[in-house]
Amino acid sequence: MVNKQGLVLGDRRDIIQNGNYTVVFSDGSELSATIHKVSYTGSMILFRLIADDSRLRSLSTVTLSESDPKLGQTVVSIEGSESNGINVGRILSLNIATGFAQTDIDGSETAGGPLLNLSGELVGLKTSNSDLSMTQGLYTSVSSLKEFIANNS
Repeated sequence: MVNKQGLVLGDRRDIIQNGNYTVVFSDGSELSATIHKVSYTGSMILFRLIADDSRLRSLSTVTLSESDPKLGQTVVSIEGSESNGINVGRILSLNIATGFAQTDIDGSETAGGPLLNLSGELVGLKTSNSDLSMTQGLYTSVSSLKEFIANNS
C-alpha cells in the first residue's frame, strides 16, 4: 500500500538486517526504499520510497475503508511471493483489543497482502504476529493500520 507521501506499508518480516529495499509495482517498475518506521508492538513497517514528487504523484494508491470489516462480510485477499493469487472469504471473528480480523481464507503465509472489501477498499493487511509467526487467515484491521500510519507519517 502506497500513500502520496511515498510511504509503503508492509509486514515487519520484510526487514533484512542492513538490507537494501526495492518496491516492485504492478506495472513492473521499481523504486528503492528505506525504512521509515517499524512497529515492534505490532508487526507493521513503513518504508519510504526514494523518488521525486512527480513520480510519487503518479503512483496509484489504495483507498482505506472508513471502518473495520464486519462479521460475515465478504472479503478478497491478494497474496503471493512467487505468483499472485486471489482468494475470496468472509470475516469469521474480530478482536478489537489486538486489531486483528480472522478470515476463512486459506491463503499462503506470505505477509503484506491486502484484504479488500467488495468496493475495492483496504480493510486489512496480512501481517505476522508480534513474534513474527504467521497465522492462517489473520489480518491486521484497517483501524490499526490507520493509527500506525497517522502516528508515524
